[in-house]
Amino acid sequence: LMYLYAGPFIKGLPVLVYHKISSTKKPDFLTVATSRMREHLEYITQKGYNTIFISDMIEYIEKGTPLPPKPLMITLDDGFRDNYTELYP
Repeated sequence: LMYLYAGPFIKGLPVLVYHKISSTKKPDFLTVATSRMREHLEYITQKGYNTIFISDMIEYIEKGTPLPPKPLMITLDDGFRDNYTELYP
């Protein structure tokens, strides 16, 4: 978990950063198991977080468009196929 600093607009925005997601590869420091990723998503939902897109953040900074309560951003590095095959379903 890291926090994105958005200037004086908000104190910090939680950002979950993932590299690879896999249901077949043994998890390592770059790979999270698909089942573990589901647990992460269930947790943030239960805690009332609302995921936002980078475009939402830009609109907030540039135009003052409100963000939902408890905003959270999820990012995926490198655009591996597993982003679609493991996370999307």
